[in-house]
Amino acid sequence: MKKLTLLLMAFLLALSLSACAGNSANNSKTTTISYAWWGSQESAKTTIEAVKLFEKQNPNIKVKTSFHPFDSYYQTLNISATGGNLPDVFQGYIGDSNVNALIAKGKVEPYDSYIKDGTVNIKDIDKNVIKSCKWKGKIYGMPTALNAKVMYVNPELYKKAGLKIPSSTGYKSYADMARDLVKLKKVTGKYGADDPFSSEFSLPYWCRQHGETLFKNTGNNTIGFSEKTYVDFYKMRINWIKKGLIPPYDVTSGRSGPEDTEIVKGNSAAIVAYTNEEPAMAAAAHKTFVPIMLPGPNTEKGADLRVSSYLHLANSHNSKKMKAAAKLVNFLMNNAKANKVMNCAKGMFVSKKVSQKLAPNLSKTLKLSAQAVNLVAKHSSAPDPAYTRDIVDEQELITKLDQQVTTGSISPQAAYKKLIETGKEQ
Repeated sequence: MKKLTLLLMAFLLALSLSACAGNSANNSKTTTISYAWWGSQESAKTTIEAVKLFEKQNPNIKVKTSFHPFDSYYQTLNISATGGNLPDVFQGYIGDSNVNALIAKGKVEPYDSYIKDGTVNIKDIDKNVIKSCKWKGKIYGMPTALNAKVMYVNPELYKKAGLKIPSSTGYKSYADMARDLVKLKKVTGKYGADDPFSSEFSLPYWCRQHGETLFKNTGNNTIGFSEKTYVDFYKMRINWIKKGLIPPYDVTSGRSGPEDTEIVKGNSAAIVAYTNEEPAMAAAAHKTFVPIMLPGPNTEKGADLRVSSYLHLANSHNSKKMKAAAKLVNFLMNNAKANKVMNCAKGMFVSKKVSQKLAPNLSKTLKLSAQAVNLVAKHSSAPDPAYTRDIVDEQELITKLDQQVTTGSISPQAAYKKLIETGKEQ
């Protein structure tokens, strides 16, 4: 009896060890990756839901998610990179100095091999968008969503002013737009439009219209635009402010968001805005705004389809983890169910196939955003190559001088000289 008991105990012990070994084997097959991004609470909620769908379809891959406010995101990311704990998938922007530095240090894995072996599908993504994903010839980022800047107009105010809204391709010239703004100003009693000029977007667009770029990757100066291009831009802006056609700098600089714009308040009839800002403006104003292209000439030369942000792969030197990370990125771009859950929180669909499937069932305002993105896709050119030089000082100076020139504390000519001096190759 004692011998039988000992045999039974030995059998149970062996069975227990076998189960543990089985569990250990299962655990060893599970790959855990991390994914970090910036965004709002709503964006975080929908992204996490999409990740859960990915885990359901890929039971051997677990994803640890973390999101941060934009203000602290890069600081947190750089601390993680210094400690060798860069997230396997992280949000960033091609050409941003923080991402550039990580790529230069070999901490970011290019997507080229994963595209070649079919892990990442880019066949349904606009070719001009893919060009924006490159840094020094290799693809270092995949788009999270598509975005574009267009002009939104209030059709009620245009009708009240006796004006016809330009065709979807927009005003043929800034002079044509200015003539309409005079009449629209009389209708609103305030301004014709919100300020359509900005150093962040409109200055690069203006440079592209004139065959130039904001910055250069080669040569003895990082500044890519001429003095005439810069001076003409600010002369027109200042002139429009003086005539009251657009609000002054102190009005536009203190805004809390799209809902706080003059077009929402009824003080203007037009605004230049990103397509993903329109739903918030429409909801706040209880109105529908019509999208048209930005003013010409050379609109198609100046306009480009924008990527809201990019997803990058950390070079962890662990091929299994990097492959799993690439699968997650591909899923977020190309899976219709995931994109339905995310509901365009970061912008419009990246994949044309996903867009064709989901766009018809979007809300009215999101349909307008999709319409605007498609409009720009048809009437734009390839984006400028990503900036590979250190242009942090130049970027900060352009923003600083924007306020000074617009408020009249420095002339455009003097401001340009400062930019050239800062942009000289050290």
